[in-house]
Formats: sequence, C-alpha cells, structure tokens
Amino acid sequence: MGMIAIDVNMSRLPALTGRAVAAPQCGLRRGRGQRDGVHQGRGQSGSVLMLVMAFMLVSIFIVTAIVALVMVSLSSSRAYRSRTDSVRGANDAIDLVVAQMRTNPTRGVDGSVETADYEGVHVVCNGDPGSGAISPNSIADRRVTCEASKNSRDLIRIRLRFVDQGGNSPGADVEVVDRLVYD
Repeated sequence: MGMIAIDVNMSRLPALTGRAVAAPQCGLRRGRGQRDGVHQGRGQSGSVLMLVMAFMLVSIFIVTAIVALVMVSLSSSRAYRSRTDSVRGANDAIDLVVAQMRTNPTRGVDGSVETADYEGVHVVCNGDPGSGAISPNSIADRRVTCEASKNSRDLIRIRLRFVDQGGNSPGADVEVVDRLVYD
C-alpha cells in the first residue's frame, strides 16, 4: 500500500465573484504510474491469464487422450488374453484326444470318430479316408483331422499323422500336417 495524495487544481472552477478563480481538480494518486484509479500496463496481466487458460485446456485434452488410449489398450488386451486362453484350451483338448488315440491302432482309422470334452472345449477327431488301411505286408499310417470348438464356435483345426511304422510300432511319432486357428 502506498501513500495516497490529493491534488487540488483550482484553475477550472468558475468564479463566484466574477473573477477567474481556479477550479479544484481532484484526483487520487497511488504510487507511481497510477492516476484516478486507472492502472497503466493492464494489458499484460490479461494475456498471462489467457496463456494459463490455454495451457490448462491443452493439458485437459492430453490427459483425456491418454485415458482413452489406456482404456482401449486394456480392452484389447483382455480380448487378446481371452482369445489366447481359448486357443490354448483347444490345443490342450486336442492333445488329450491324440494321447488316447496314439498307441491304439484301431482309433483314428478310416471312418472312425473320436470325441472328447475338456474344460468346455468340445473336440471331434475323424479318421481320414485310407487312414490305417491294412495291406498284405503292413498297415498304413493313420491320418486324423481334429476340430475343437467352444460354445459352438470353431477355434482350431489340426490334421495329424500317426507314424505307425507299418503297424510294428503304433504311434511311434505324431506329425502335425496342417494347423488352422479360426478367427
């Protein structure tokens, strides 16, 4: 707070007596550069306020964009994890059926159907035409197509070949001929 001074100028006051008398001119002085309550240099303080408001607005937009990006990322990662878990469960279910068929040469032959349910996944394995056919000297390798589904939605299809070594060693090896993961 500065000192307040009153300035009286009598030059503009009409004279009551007919003579020219100075009229009082009153104005308040408040420190340097201020007169009559009007601040000089006021335009600068308004521009700072506008800069602060613009900065806050940009900050709000950036924070909103980051939050939206995080929400989309979380949603897509949940969907990816769910899909990966479903495919993993389908692979496990097919592995279970394959393990049951591997050493039994009567399973997985032409026309045979093997089914299993494992943790909500339904598996159907069909023997391909000519699979396990018996010839005079040996038995053909078994070829099987297995499909896994969950809630009536196809998840995966795998075509396998059981290497039986002519019937001498059923299921000595299992080869994946083809693998298809459905979208």
